[in-house]
Amino acid sequence: MNLEKIALWPLKILSIECGIGGRKRWLILKMMSLFVARSGHRSTHLFGKRIKIDLRNDVDRSVYILGRCLERYFLRQPLAMLLKDCAANDSNQTFVDIGANSGMYSILAKSYGYSTVCVEPEPQHVDFLERNQAVFDVVCPVALGDESGKVKFFVSSDKSPGSSSLVPWEKDAEMTGNVPEYVDVGLSISFSVDLLDRKNATLHGLFTFDLLIFLFF
Repeated sequence: MNLEKIALWPLKILSIECGIGGRKRWLILKMMSLFVARSGHRSTHLFGKRIKIDLRNDVDRSVYILGRCLERYFLRQPLAMLLKDCAANDSNQTFVDIGANSGMYSILAKSYGYSTVCVEPEPQHVDFLERNQAVFDVVCPVALGDESGKVKFFVSSDKSPGSSSLVPWEKDAEMTGNVPEYVDVGLSISFSVDLLDRKNATLHGLFTFDLLIFLFF
C-alpha cells in the first residue's frame, strides 16, 4: 500500500464528514495535499458509482480525498431523504440539479434510479462533471437567469476551488487570502423544457436550485 492510500485510509474508516465548503474541508484538503499527487488519474466510488478523477483539477482532488466524508454528509441531508422517498413512489423520474457544484446530489439521485440533468457554470466543476458524463447523463455548462447572454462570476482561488458568485465573497477572501477572479460564463434559461423533451424526460420530478427545492407534479 503506497503512502497516498495510507494517508487517505483514516478518512474512509472514521466517522468524519464534511460538505462542499467550510474550514474542516479546507483543513483536511490542506493536510492531505502533502500525500496526494498533483497530477495523474485515479478513480473512486461515490454512492456506488465509479467516478473518474484527474488530479490536476482541484475539484477532482477534493472529491478523491473527501469521498467517504462527502457521502456521510450528504446522506444525512433532508434532500437525500426526499430523493429516496420520491424514488420509492416512482423511480422513473428526472432530477434537475441547478447549481450542481460537483454533482453530489445528482450522484445520489442516480443511485436511486433517477435520470439526472446537471446545470453548472463554474469551469472546474464543469470539467469534473463532463469527465463523468456517463454518470451524470446530461451536463449543461451554463448558469440560469431571466435572459440569455453573458455574465461575469467571481471564482475563488485553488485554495477554495469552485466557489463562485455574482458578487465578491468577503468571507472566502478572508479564509483563503485570495480574491476571487473574474471569468465569463454562459447565462441561459432556454434549456429547461426543450432539453427535457429531447431527452424524453418527465416534468414530474425533482428540481433543485442550489439550496432551494421545487417539486413539479
